[in-house]
Amino acid sequence: GCGEGMWVDGRAPHGRGVVVLEVGPGRAIVAMTVRESMANGQGICHGGFIFTLADSAFGMASNSHGVVAVGIDTHTTFQVAASEGDVLTARATEVSRNAKLAVYRVDVTRGDGVLVSSFTGTVYVTRRPHGEHGARELAHLLAPYEVGRHGREHASDEFGVHWHGSSLGGGVWALN
Repeated sequence: GCGEGMWVDGRAPHGRGVVVLEVGPGRAIVAMTVRESMANGQGICHGGFIFTLADSAFGMASNSHGVVAVGIDTHTTFQVAASEGDVLTARATEVSRNAKLAVYRVDVTRGDGVLVSSFTGTVYVTRRPHGEHGARELAHLLAPYEVGRHGREHASDEFGVHWHGSSLGGGVWALN
């Protein structure tokens, strides 16, 4: 699922290790480094971790328009394996959006540019706004994620929030 509520309380299963690089209207870029603990029985990255990375980008992109969007369908294919140490980047882009439905494509690539996974997702677009203070909701949405410097600067410019904390990971989002 990708509703903003799953991130507000910080209990999303993917909060650790996912780095937000960019979030904007209808788009998001997130990354993670494959760790040894993410390996399956074949010694390669378990597909569930790759799906989780793609789903994170999907949820952020689909909820970037100020109203709550909830996932109703996803489809994932895996083209090549990812191994320990690979840096995976998920880029979500909006394919179409109307008053009720929106479709997103997420490409997950390795650091060498090779496509690892293709993900498509559909959301139901609600009429419920993220809240009177949209930046506050975005701050809660981003809170569980480690956010790279570029992502922090972009979120600050685009959504009126800023990061208080260390560049090494610890910190909190706050309204500008």
